[in-house]
Amino acid sequence: MNLSFTLLLVNVVVFVGASEDWCYTGCENSPSRWGDHYEHCNGNRQSPINIDTKQVINNKNLQDFNLANFTKKDTMKNLTNNGHTVKCELEPGIEVSGGGLNDDYSTLQFHFHWGEDDLEHFPGSEHSINGHRYPMEMHIVSLKKGLNPTEAKANSEGISVLGFFIDVKEEIETGMPEVWERFSEAIPASGANVALSLDISIQDLLLDVDLTKYYRYHGSLTTPGCNEAVVWTVFQQPIRISKDLILRFTQNAGFTDVYRPQQSLHDRTVYGSSNLGATTPPSEGHEWCYEGCDHALSHWGDISGASCKGENQSPINIDSHNATYKPSLGHFSFFGFSDSQTMDYLINNGHTVNAVLKNGKVEVAGGGLEEMYTTVQFHFHWGNSSQHGLSGEGQSHRSTGSSHAKSAESHETPSSGGGSGSGGSEHAMDSHVYPMEMHIVSMKKGLTAEQAQKDPTAYAVLGFFIEATDDNDQPGIWKNFTDHLQMIQNIGSTIDLHQDISLDALLGNVDRTKYYRYKGSLTTPSCNEAVIWTIFKEPIKVSKNLVEKFSTETGLNNVFRSVQPLHNRVVYTTEVSSNPPSSPTPSSSPTCLFSLVLILSSLCATLWINQRQ
Repeated sequence: MNLSFTLLLVNVVVFVGASEDWCYTGCENSPSRWGDHYEHCNGNRQSPINIDTKQVINNKNLQDFNLANFTKKDTMKNLTNNGHTVKCELEPGIEVSGGGLNDDYSTLQFHFHWGEDDLEHFPGSEHSINGHRYPMEMHIVSLKKGLNPTEAKANSEGISVLGFFIDVKEEIETGMPEVWERFSEAIPASGANVALSLDISIQDLLLDVDLTKYYRYHGSLTTPGCNEAVVWTVFQQPIRISKDLILRFTQNAGFTDVYRPQQSLHDRTVYGSSNLGATTPPSEGHEWCYEGCDHALSHWGDISGASCKGENQSPINIDSHNATYKPSLGHFSFFGFSDSQTMDYLINNGHTVNAVLKNGKVEVAGGGLEEMYTTVQFHFHWGNSSQHGLSGEGQSHRSTGSSHAKSAESHETPSSGGGSGSGGSEHAMDSHVYPMEMHIVSMKKGLTAEQAQKDPTAYAVLGFFIEATDDNDQPGIWKNFTDHLQMIQNIGSTIDLHQDISLDALLGNVDRTKYYRYKGSLTTPSCNEAVIWTIFKEPIKVSKNLVEKFSTETGLNNVFRSVQPLHNRVVYTTEVSSNPPSSPTPSSSPTCLFSLVLILSSLCATLWINQRQ
């Protein structure tokens, strides 16, 4: 058997899988079911994973790689769209060694994983660093020399994969760098295969990524059959290209969300290269946090390209007495809210707990919205239950020694201190906050991510306060939902949501005809001022012990932004104002009427006395 035929066989059998009866979404054999058909997918050394840099151990033996023929031109043979990814098959002669690998490897192909057009909210990298996922990920796949496909799959180090994150480089013009513009032009439609004649090398695509800084762990293929035969190398620095070139993969390939949810690390160790250090976080990109990093809450305004210093920011304090009645704010139409099979997976992304919904299954219209919106996810904001306790009826607006927030009535910008005050909801109602707030996020139907950047009504967010009650494990649907939190304790971890849970069940009997409306922003970077906010008057009532789980199970505390100034915006309401009545008139006041009677009586008595005289 000649070498070319062997490499082709490896590509088909090892890296694509023994059969094509699986998918990422839209079929019965999606990732949550892979283990039913491929036993290795239930293993304890599965990939991808989140890389927690605080747990990385430096390994002085992880030195520089030897990458043979990575700079050679004309080595890219074919570009194939197989319906799962876009894969580039390579000519023989490209090899990988060094870098702490125990053997030499022959490089066969590279392929990609991506999410959706909305790169910020739906990234597609499989691995993550400290819970941060990138828009795309590139995998360069190599087979240990001397092994056939069957032997490689049975060997714990039979396959080497070099993983590179791909991120947006904001400051460059479209179509750059040119090498990626030329490569992405060749992306074929689903099912197609094109021969390549590009004067491009693998190293050209890697740009200036520092190949001495990387993470190492032992894992698996990220597609069926998930063989635990991979030595993984994940490079710290991403490849940075213009946004339009990343979007070519979703648009030209014809499918989205081609990545496997992250798997548990179990008892494995992630090592860092000698030139990396044990706890070195990514140094570039738009990293942010609520507290404890360079771009903490008080520095969000310094993030390049962000709008966090704008004048239409969220959240706000809602002064119910000054809200303006607007008759056109009618009833909402909720589509798919009663469907208990719309939730895809739950993720701890290091900022919140985010429940991602199946694409196109849930929609919102009406309620004064001028267009239909597709619901994509819901998430939560909360404080620190262990430190401050939970008040069932809301608390006075946060005002702590660290000046986390100033009086909402004064409309001054609250001091951003990382959420150290009590409470946890982002919005406040008449200067009171609740222990938690739930945001259901929808995007205008048919809008592209590029258009959303310029549309002030791109998103519609439904905000629900959550009030803590003194009973236990109620409502039952919330007990069911929060039981999943123990399985996403690590940042970046995910769990499939395939139980019978609907949005209607979580919202309970909240009156959805009574709400407030204003125009604002996303409450996390990049703080785009593109949100139509709906804040419902009535809170969802959930047992205190279930609310506390969000903090105790995930280890995340004070994940909320302070209220922002209202400036000249107007808050509207569906209810006629119930302001106190004006000063009473004599005809309506018993006290005044009694006084009038006394005066008249006195006058009559005086007249009678004068007549007698």
